[in-house]
Amino acid sequence: MTNLTPLKAIKAKCIDCCGDDHPRKCVCNDCPLYPFRLGKNTLLKPRKVSDKQKRRLVENLQKYRRI
Repeated sequence: MTNLTPLKAIKAKCIDCCGDDHPRKCVCNDCPLYPFRLGKNTLLKPRKVSDKQKRRLVENLQKYRRI
């Protein structure tokens, strides 16, 4: 058995439920797993990142790439 994250386990369950068809084609809108069927949490709002935070993230990424 492999270690799956909860979202990956939900996606695997949805693939099994859809009969190996893509979960995007799921028609069970009343299923509690429906919002998570693609392996993403669609209930979370997108993260807002300021320009200053973006610069810091880029700097940190460049720093770790040099290592």
